[in-house]
Amino acid sequence: MWAGHRLRPARFRRHLEDDLGRVFGLLGQGVLTATIAARFPLTEAGAALALAESRTLNGKVILLP
Repeated sequence: MWAGHRLRPARFRRHLEDDLGRVFGLLGQGVLTATIAARFPLTEAGAALALAESRTLNGKVILLP
C-alpha cells in the first residue's frame, strides 16, 4: 500500500485518494462493513490502545467523543 510514497509523493497521494474514495463509497453503499471489536470513551484511550495492540481482536477499536 505504501509503495512509492517517497519516490513519487504526488502520484501516490492521487492513487491513495482514488482508492480511499472507492472504499468509502462502498462503505456508504453498505457493500462493505467495518468490523468493530470494541468501543471506548476518549477518556479511556490508554486502555483502547492497549487492547488494539494486544493482537487479540478481530476488528477495530473505536474511540468515542
